[in-house]
Amino acid sequence: MSQTTEIQLKIAALTARNGRYPSAAYEFVGDAVREAVRRLDRPRHVTAAELLAVFKAYAYECFGPMTPVVLEEWQVRRPIDVGRMVYELIDIQLLSAAPEDRESDFDIEFNLTEPPAAAAPSSVWKAPKID
Repeated sequence: MSQTTEIQLKIAALTARNGRYPSAAYEFVGDAVREAVRRLDRPRHVTAAELLAVFKAYAYECFGPMTPVVLEEWQVRRPIDVGRMVYELIDIQLLSAAPEDRESDFDIEFNLTEPPAAAAPSSVWKAPKID
């Protein structure tokens, strides 16, 4: 059995057991964690706040302006939803956490659906002035 198939089977079992979030949401959270680690200048622990920032940026890279619609479809409305999925993935040994990490680290004020600064309208290209 391939590693991908094993991961998909574990996530499918998790979704069947709790039904709170769809498999695609768990897979995306796993991808966002890997993306957060990839974006670091050196390998180290990723905090909840760092993961949330990458989660949002990565969502906008993948889904663009449809990000709020996708997150709503997945029932991911608050940072704690991301935290729950992270810890459920930890429980089935697809992710790991440092001893000091807590699910409550994700219970913070953070807007998941507001576009990141790089995607804001102010970054739209403007035509040069011609004299």
